[in-house]
Amino acid sequence: MKTLYLSDLDGTLLQPDESVSQFSVDTLNRLIESGVSFSFASARSNASALKITQKLNLNMPVIMLNGVLIYDCGTKKFLKVEYIPQKAVQLVCEAMKKCGINGFLYSFEDEKIVAHYEQLDTEELLDVKKDRTEKYNKKFVQVNDFSEVYSKPNVYFSIIALKEKLDVLHEMLSKEKELSLAYYADVYHPGVWYLEVFSSKASKFYGAQFIREYIKADKVVGFGDNFNDMPLKKAVDMFCAVGNALPEIKELADVVIGKNTEDGVARYIAEQEQK
Repeated sequence: MKTLYLSDLDGTLLQPDESVSQFSVDTLNRLIESGVSFSFASARSNASALKITQKLNLNMPVIMLNGVLIYDCGTKKFLKVEYIPQKAVQLVCEAMKKCGINGFLYSFEDEKIVAHYEQLDTEELLDVKKDRTEKYNKKFVQVNDFSEVYSKPNVYFSIIALKEKLDVLHEMLSKEKELSLAYYADVYHPGVWYLEVFSSKASKFYGAQFIREYIKADKVVGFGDNFNDMPLKKAVDMFCAVGNALPEIKELADVVIGKNTEDGVARYIAEQEQK
């Protein structure tokens, strides 16, 4: 039986400093070399996700931007990209204005993510731009109005604010059939939440299904810690919550494993493969 192990990154595989520990690198690389199928499903873009995991000898497709991008680490090619229809992009931008909330609109140009923004009026937005620019050389472009980029190949909105501010916008967008939403707490900054908006044809659910079929896996085991991992749970045969996961995620999991700080994912896979 061919088993695919599919892990979330932040709060699950990654340490609090956003790195893969040396123990996890060594353990997972040994398992991959022996033929174990390991991949990840993350909300991160290719700019940061691929750099963070560069020490892992990944040889199969990975899921980024919550399923918007499927990238094959073996062939170094994008296998799938889901774009947001232009009318839906405009609808989201107008809803953000009504709520007085700013964020980033990502386009996928020349196989790279370009983050557009109107203004960065919160500490959270400024921190994201600073972090992604300095660590991952991600491209950010300021525009006077998002209408200037409606016609671009847009794939993703990343909106970061306190939960009480985002609740209204989340409610406004949750009924739109052309959109999928990921709404979850920031694991690094208490009180801050992410609302991420993308095509209804993309999610960790669809991404997991795609990779299952692509590599002909008989079984998929998923790992997660937060609300944006719920679509992944629905797609896998067994879902594991790390010990630091939200209580709601632990309750729905098939098994609770070690924390991310304890290399829970790598240790669990190693134990399963020894059986």
